[in-house]
Amino acid sequence: LLYRPQRYRYRHLEGFTLYTNKTCIVIISNPEKGGDDLPSNLWDFTKDISKKSLYDHIILVDAHNFQGPKEAIEVDDVKKLVTEASLSVSELCKEALVGFGRCNVWMYTEGLCNDLVEVLTIRCNERDYAIVYIYGNNIVPGGRDSIRRALLNLGFEDVEVVTPDDHTCAATTFGSTHTAVKPSASLIEAVRKAAILSRKDLSPAKVRTNHIRTITKIVGPTVWSMLALLDEVGSFILKTWIPFLLMSEVVLGIILYLSEVRNLALLGI
Repeated sequence: LLYRPQRYRYRHLEGFTLYTNKTCIVIISNPEKGGDDLPSNLWDFTKDISKKSLYDHIILVDAHNFQGPKEAIEVDDVKKLVTEASLSVSELCKEALVGFGRCNVWMYTEGLCNDLVEVLTIRCNERDYAIVYIYGNNIVPGGRDSIRRALLNLGFEDVEVVTPDDHTCAATTFGSTHTAVKPSASLIEAVRKAAILSRKDLSPAKVRTNHIRTITKIVGPTVWSMLALLDEVGSFILKTWIPFLLMSEVVLGIILYLSEVRNLALLGI
């Protein structure tokens, strides 16, 4: 069973929440101060609170949609937000429709790891909700609002924006190893087109959640190439320069010793 998505707020945090009869998924954003990665001890918290909540599984999703300092997100605030969401009941979707759309960004957009944007639309009781997926490492301040505004103007009831922030395109630009997405007019237009396509794709759907274990890359090929190069350079230095430096020290010691012996000989000692 699918229930109407809800948005909860606590202080500077927001949680766009998806419900089934067994699962509560909270997509967490900090639209005022931003942030960078939820504290890892929250995962243990979700296991504990699921024993007291109305749902078997409580899942947290870090939206990574507003780049900011790590300390901007306080653990206690997240816990209170998630507790409220996990103890709430939403309206049952009498007819659940789901649609998917994707579109290419045709012009360069700073920070974008892949020029494909994707939109998932959920229609519940004649109201549309969208999740926008942008392949990048977080979003600059104000970017999330621009994207949300574009789809709210299309008549969506609510919209959330997420990036994976998985660092798979880290170190691919000069000046910074971690560049947040800076939405361009081309990106926003691609999101609008993907949203329109996702509405055209709407059809009856059933919802199921699974636990999947997988091996996931945490950095991209550029970083791995740099590490491999560093390993090769380091190995070369160990094999050539360090022995050379050691030999230089030995040779210098011999020269100084011979020089001292010569001086003593000249002094007749």
